[in-house]
Amino acid sequence: MAAVSSGAPELGMTVSVFEHAIATGSLSLDGAGLSGVPAGVFLLADPAEAASVAAQVSEAQGRKNEGRWWEGRPLAKLSLSNNPDLCALDDDGFCGLTSLESFRADRCGIERVSAAALGAGGPAMRLLSLSSNRITALPAEGLATLSGLGVLDLSKNRLEEVPSLAACAPSLERLLLAGNALTAMPCVAGMRKLVELDVSANRIASVLPPDGVAPAAGSLPSLRRLLLADNQLRGRALGDLLRAAPALSELDARGNHLTAVPPLPPLLDTALFGRNNITDFPAEALGGAAAAVASAAAAAGQDPASQAAAAADAAADSGPPAALTVLDVSDNKLRALPDLAWLGVPGLATLDLRNNDLRVLPPALAFLPGLKRLPLSGNPLRAALHRSVGSRPTSAVDRRGGLGASGGPAAAAPAAGRALPLPSLLFDPDTLAGRLVGLRTVLLVGRALTDAGAAPLAGLPASSPRLSVLDLSDNALTSLPPCVAALPYLASLRASRNRISSEGADRPLMGEVDGLPERLTELDLSGNRLTVLPALMGVCLRLRVVRLANNDIELPPLGGPQGRAAAGQGTGAEPEGDEAAMLLTPPALEVLDVGCNAIDRLPLAVAALPRLRELVVENNAIRRLPPALGLARSLRDLRAAGNPQRAVRHDILARGGAAVMEHLRAKVSAEDLAAWRAAASEADARLAGVTAAEEAEASAARAAEAMAREREEAARLGARPGDFGGALSSMHEGGTGAWGAPPAARRAGGAARTGSAGGGDDGPPVDVAELEGEMERLQAQLAMGGVSRAQQFALKKKVAMLRAAVIRARRAAQ
Repeated sequence: MAAVSSGAPELGMTVSVFEHAIATGSLSLDGAGLSGVPAGVFLLADPAEAASVAAQVSEAQGRKNEGRWWEGRPLAKLSLSNNPDLCALDDDGFCGLTSLESFRADRCGIERVSAAALGAGGPAMRLLSLSSNRITALPAEGLATLSGLGVLDLSKNRLEEVPSLAACAPSLERLLLAGNALTAMPCVAGMRKLVELDVSANRIASVLPPDGVAPAAGSLPSLRRLLLADNQLRGRALGDLLRAAPALSELDARGNHLTAVPPLPPLLDTALFGRNNITDFPAEALGGAAAAVASAAAAAGQDPASQAAAAADAAADSGPPAALTVLDVSDNKLRALPDLAWLGVPGLATLDLRNNDLRVLPPALAFLPGLKRLPLSGNPLRAALHRSVGSRPTSAVDRRGGLGASGGPAAAAPAAGRALPLPSLLFDPDTLAGRLVGLRTVLLVGRALTDAGAAPLAGLPASSPRLSVLDLSDNALTSLPPCVAALPYLASLRASRNRISSEGADRPLMGEVDGLPERLTELDLSGNRLTVLPALMGVCLRLRVVRLANNDIELPPLGGPQGRAAAGQGTGAEPEGDEAAMLLTPPALEVLDVGCNAIDRLPLAVAALPRLRELVVENNAIRRLPPALGLARSLRDLRAAGNPQRAVRHDILARGGAAVMEHLRAKVSAEDLAAWRAAASEADARLAGVTAAEEAEASAARAAEAMAREREEAARLGARPGDFGGALSSMHEGGTGAWGAPPAARRAGGAARTGSAGGGDDGPPVDVAELEGEMERLQAQLAMGGVSRAQQFALKKKVAMLRAAVIRARRAAQ
């Protein structure tokens, strides 16, 4: 600011700003570094006086005053925002600002406000905003003069109560009180023009004002937005307030202690009830029209098509349907939802049901034509939903078939246990049996195989003893073939999307066939009808990948008997009191997918697995994720959404496995750490045993294969007529045959053989045609590819040697 002489009045602002305020009636001192209200502000109440002062200041500064006072306007708009050193509005000069219509002093450090400042402008005031300050109390007499106030913003202060608003009630349109310390609802009686009421983030326990008189029905005819989030509202407190606002279109009551969904106004578009304690969702909550539609549909019987038709007729008779398009009841304790009442809200587009205790969904949801989003994670939904939507995410509904039904939008949701559709191609058992000879891989995917049709598989151990991959996915099997136990080299067993029960999965271990698939590293039984963990997981200690998603698996009670065929056959120690831990934790496990089941806990031993890198437990009934999961040494992909646990928020789950593990790691206690270390030490010991056995077996196999190759090569080359075959064989075995002898001996042997080719008696003649045929066979083997670099080098060397022998034989014959 420019300095002025001692004889000129002090304005507290530059002359140009002051003159602009005189001319426009508007003054903005936002972010001016004020510690108090400048004296020049109060001079602006009278344009003539303000112009005279401006002339004096201009003269003192030696500048020409171009202002014309007769064109000046009294101050109508004043903004003092963003001045953190402004601690009080207690100047008496505010009384003179009778023409003030808008006064803003947001984001300052204001702690005190006088009645004069609060009532500045009197009936002319339309907007008063003092948000984001430190105000703890307001003088009641200040608000008593604001009879024309339209907007009052006192949000983000420290107010514990609001003075009577009776004077400004008839004209008030927006009342913003969020982020204070209010314990009671302000009295809204007589506010017939009120459009928005925001009292979120306070301590309000009841919607009744301090006088205890509930607003009359329809007394707030203009109210459109009602924001009550993050308070302490309890029970069924909203009913009276909602009846007073028949035109309400947006309601936010998240983060309270409500126990029931109240009856919603018919024009309500968005209703948010997340983060409450709601256990009751009556059909009447969706409105009178919805209740009438539900009654009519229920009277139509059990047929879904009849119910839909009756609902349409009732909706036409009961007037316009409910306008609801967004309903959020996430993070509550709902166990059930109204069924047919949903037919009365055909415009519903988003229904957020995350993190409740829902086990089934009402089939009527499939008839909502506009439903686009249906988040369901965090609910213990069972087989009915899992089979209907398969492995698709539960964040959306497939509108082509309701909740996965195959008959279009009017089809009912499929019943639990419905089999997946199968292709029509069938196998002739005799034809199948003739094909299973000498195989390493058998892929019978989508062939509609039944248990009877798969009977020829019983010959696999004899016809293909070294079979390593068996894929029976997308068939109609009810049990695994018993021959699985007699395939010692089987590494991958896939039987997903069948009808296999738990008894059927354990059939290979029931004694029908001797042996165990000890080399099994991959087991895929997802999309079946398992109710308990398969016993194969307890005896196949080399398992790397286990996929059991989309079943109905439940873990046995802690300390309860497992009663499985594999009992006592596993070598790994299991955590005390949890018999499921042994089956869930093969020592070398890398991938475990048990999503979409009914698993209610996760054993600590899972977090201790040294090689586990992918863990999928989403859409189960897990109520607590062990913090020790954050200590897992190799885990990179953790998917745990869709469980009723509360320890990890949904926003953290949505950020991925790394964020979840970091969150869990921060919650590890000393006891958790000690238990995890003990489990990790045991898991390392089990893995060391498995690794040592694998290495010993691999070493023995390599030695046996090398000996077999040597015998086969020696037999093949040594069986040819003449000394050439014996020479190659002795060279391959490191002997001293003609081709392994010194150059002189080689030359002598070559001379002898060429002499024989010429008809001498030194030995059998060399068959040039046979040599050329062998050379062509080796060259064809090279051209086929699929051989290692070492094998290529050996083959090329043999070809070169054969070519040299052919050349020598032809020269000798000339």
